[in-house]
Amino acid sequence: MPPSSLIGKLPEFYEVRLKHPCDRLTDPIERIGVMTREIIKQVPLKRKDRIGIAVGSRGISQLSGMVKRILIELKEAGAIPVIIPAMGSHGGATATGQGEVLRTLGITRESMGVELSLSMEVEIIGELLSEVPVYFSSEALKVDHLICVNRIKPHTKFRGEVASGIAKMLCVGLGKHKGAEKFHRYVLQFGFDQMIKEMSSLILRRTSFRYGIGVLENAYGEILDLGLIKSDGLLKTEKALLNKAKVFLPRLPYGKTDLLVLGQIGKDISGAGMDPNVTGRTGDLGEDDFSSLFNAKRIVALNLSRKTGGNALGVGNADVITDRLLKKIDRRMTNINAIAGISLNKAKIPISQPNDLEAIRLALSSIEPVKIKDIRITVLKDTLSLERFWVSQAHYMEIQNDPLVVSAKKISLPFDAKGELKLFEGL
Repeated sequence: MPPSSLIGKLPEFYEVRLKHPCDRLTDPIERIGVMTREIIKQVPLKRKDRIGIAVGSRGISQLSGMVKRILIELKEAGAIPVIIPAMGSHGGATATGQGEVLRTLGITRESMGVELSLSMEVEIIGELLSEVPVYFSSEALKVDHLICVNRIKPHTKFRGEVASGIAKMLCVGLGKHKGAEKFHRYVLQFGFDQMIKEMSSLILRRTSFRYGIGVLENAYGEILDLGLIKSDGLLKTEKALLNKAKVFLPRLPYGKTDLLVLGQIGKDISGAGMDPNVTGRTGDLGEDDFSSLFNAKRIVALNLSRKTGGNALGVGNADVITDRLLKKIDRRMTNINAIAGISLNKAKIPISQPNDLEAIRLALSSIEPVKIKDIRITVLKDTLSLERFWVSQAHYMEIQNDPLVVSAKKISLPFDAKGELKLFEGL
């Protein structure tokens, strides 16, 4: 067992459960089938038309099932669908790596029954603002019609009318590695809003993009709604969907903490590894300030998620990590993603400690002296999981009467003989 003297320096903890709004679609697969039939009708589709289905790298709820249904509907209409990764530099900026990312999402040639066009080749389809080249996937330029499927949510670098969604997938995801790198570089000069609006406008004129299907999720990662986004109403429709997504974005019932402990970080959790809409941390050139949403004096990251595949982008926003996390970092993959996104700080390696307990103790020792009973500590599995989390006594006293809190029970943080925190097993 860990030395009792070390455990004794931590305050009492409570396991807290929140009740977030839980609106959801009862049958999103059927709904997306209806949407696809509407697309087929409106395009209109001809037999043997080659249809590109652009899919990103995010772990969206029921993604593989929804993509499969789209493919079935298209094939029944006589079209020839093909899946095109739209994930910028993710997967190590290689065709093989992006195919592996799709595999972790349940999307393979065998499971989908269609070809995966994994090429990283791009073409310049125009220039905007007198100097910005616009890159677009060569495979996506070959199809007769292009449909994009992506989650609509607040962005992890910028705050604007349009954020993560279909427009960004067109500008960054389908720009592949070269396009993603150029986009993020010029955002430093022109700003995210101007770049996304002007680049998406050019892409709509120069490509066969027809429709997007925007996926909205509730606080529990369930599908809240699906939005059909026609090309000529892209930004207006996406803005409306983003506003709806913001209403259901989960947040902690307080705005600051002394120490935030994250059980895991990873690209499948957030494009930034840890979502700044939750942590309040950004810290790179040109990024908006998220600290008004949340402020943590110190952040400890304990592990990398399995599905992130070694990509540790965002680790630089932690103050302390564990040796376990450090050993799992794929430096090449992380660096490629950081360089393409002009997010160099997110790839910096923080101080590492042998185990979870030592990492937590070091972080606590680096803030101003506070009485044990007054230390505010928040423990999350990750920044996607805000319905169940753990807080120190000081936080519990603040939120015990909050209407979002449906239950709370006192616990002791369970560390094993190696000093590893055993809160997240089975979650």
